[in-house]
Amino acid sequence: MKVHKFCHATATLSCLLIMAAPSYAAFVFEEDFESPDTANFQTFLSGETLVTANNTWSITANSIDLYEDAARSEAVSFDGGQAVDLTGSPGQGVMETTFNTLPGTEYELVFHYARNDLNGSTVASAQVDVIGTSALIQEQVDHDPAQLVFSANKEFRQSFIADDTQALIRFSALTGTVAGVTIDAISVTRVDALPGDLDGDGFVGINDLNIILSNWNQFVPHGDLLRGDVNCDGFVGIDDIGISLGNWNAGTPPNAQANIPEPTTMLLMSVTGLMWLTRSQVKVRC
Repeated sequence: MKVHKFCHATATLSCLLIMAAPSYAAFVFEEDFESPDTANFQTFLSGETLVTANNTWSITANSIDLYEDAARSEAVSFDGGQAVDLTGSPGQGVMETTFNTLPGTEYELVFHYARNDLNGSTVASAQVDVIGTSALIQEQVDHDPAQLVFSANKEFRQSFIADDTQALIRFSALTGTVAGVTIDAISVTRVDALPGDLDGDGFVGINDLNIILSNWNQFVPHGDLLRGDVNCDGFVGIDDIGISLGNWNAGTPPNAQANIPEPTTMLLMSVTGLMWLTRSQVKVRC
């Protein structure tokens, strides 16, 4: 009777996991510049790092300014209350960081940009580069005061095919001395990604679930699919496994003739055990 009840509870759990699967976007990189909180603005010089909630940016030339738009009438953010002016105080800055990729996989880079009004009547320009083994994106963006008010954010959107397990993203100011292009709301997503397909083989199965289980209850880089963060919250847990089970057997198996089983009772029992262990290890932080 106890075994029957446990199996019934396990089956119920699997249904709840699938029904509770959160909305999914295949983010592998996100940046909103909402931390650290500047209250006004803060300059980061060449050789320093800007550590945000999600990423660590290296400043490799001159300086950049992280600013709070509520305190700076000459510049705006796109999402939230903070953004970066690539032309710092002073100098045309360069900032860069890296993110993980799967070779041969298509990704899309999106960010929003405006300009600091102190730039005056001059066109504000910057360059964005995404670099793997080779250059994947090399584009210049311009914000022209003859066409747009300084606060009108424009969207940049371009896809690329990864050629290595990691890519570098770099933003470089091309104009200005103390004011230039401002950037915010940066993201990189897998194009046409199958929710729950962590290893990029076009199929949601045991390999993907093993990635989640091997990183269970761990904090990982936001959106790192190869470490199990399916929903891009920086933590591997119930939401991630819910997405994978909700799309179980979706896609085409690498071996199309393979007979792929549904998640077994033993597997779901293991998940149940992990959830129970997770609950028993939770520490209250005050």
